[in-house]
Amino acid sequence: MRKVTALLLAAAMVIGLSACGKKEEPAATKGAETKSETKAQTETKAAEGEESEAKEEKAGDYRVLIGCSNMSGSFYSWLSNTCKKSLEGLGIEASIVDLKSDSANVPSLIEMAVSGGYNGLVIDKPDHEQDTDTLLKEAAEAGVYTVLVNNTAGDDGVSCYVGLDNYTLGYCIGTAASKVIPEGAKGLILKATAGNTGSEDRYNGWMDAMKEAGRDDIEILDTKNSKDWSKEGAMAVMEDWTQIYTEFDFVYSLCDDMVCGCIEVCDAANFDTQKIQFFGIDGLANGCNAVKAGTMTATVLQNADDMGKVTAETLLEMMSGKDTSSRKFALEGTVITSDNVDEIIAMHEENGMMQ
Repeated sequence: MRKVTALLLAAAMVIGLSACGKKEEPAATKGAETKSETKAQTETKAAEGEESEAKEEKAGDYRVLIGCSNMSGSFYSWLSNTCKKSLEGLGIEASIVDLKSDSANVPSLIEMAVSGGYNGLVIDKPDHEQDTDTLLKEAAEAGVYTVLVNNTAGDDGVSCYVGLDNYTLGYCIGTAASKVIPEGAKGLILKATAGNTGSEDRYNGWMDAMKEAGRDDIEILDTKNSKDWSKEGAMAVMEDWTQIYTEFDFVYSLCDDMVCGCIEVCDAANFDTQKIQFFGIDGLANGCNAVKAGTMTATVLQNADDMGKVTAETLLEMMSGKDTSSRKFALEGTVITSDNVDEIIAMHEENGMMQ
């Protein structure tokens, strides 16, 4: 699995010492110089130690609010918790606020950070297209810096963006699927909330991948929107489909929670889930278990641990004044199949996502 390279390199301090001439110095002089150098080095180390302690104390004074898109969603809760853990690992106090998939809660979160004396914000907006430019510029002017996580689409000029591009995720899983879906297959595509940019991007990425792979032999029986990104919402649509279609070869849905809901419904309706191919995105514990069990053909890992680490380090740079510029950090996904699922499960077990 490809890893995110380190974003911060420690600066190396090189101390140059004067070279001695050929002429031998008197012993007393050499001793005095050595003593002077030792004292200077000691003072330098002490000063560096005081500076380091001051930085640690300053970092310990930072307070950050994390806006989670929806804590009931497996990926969103993983992402928010790993952001919190990464921030706390840097000595920064962090609290999570559940936005409950409601964009109306985002302005309130920003106001809470500004009026509450917070130094930073981490926001996973329920709708990445929501216009928060003015609010976040005002927050930055008030000394509250923001990282928009799970988001690389915006450009407000003041925030940093960390995540995986939704179109690329859809294209990635679409490319993988184009190689294994049988010729002449018939399938169903379940999108998330109608009009949601992330949903449309993941759908369009899949469709473009299929087109570029020349898979015009594939027939899409139906494409529908769920009420949201939840397992329950997906199950409601899938239940309708199992009443309409007696046969289909694959199902693509936009996150693992939704796909697992579809698999559960198909199992209950006596469809052969070992034969039907299911494709998702996120690489969560439930998705990995489904791949391991043979019911999900493939998913794409969004590594929330990597996102959390980059987010915390970037926000600390901003709050400390080291780099307050607006930047984007586009990370990479990993396709998970039966060939590498054990490796991903081991990762989830190590980070506590799986027991």
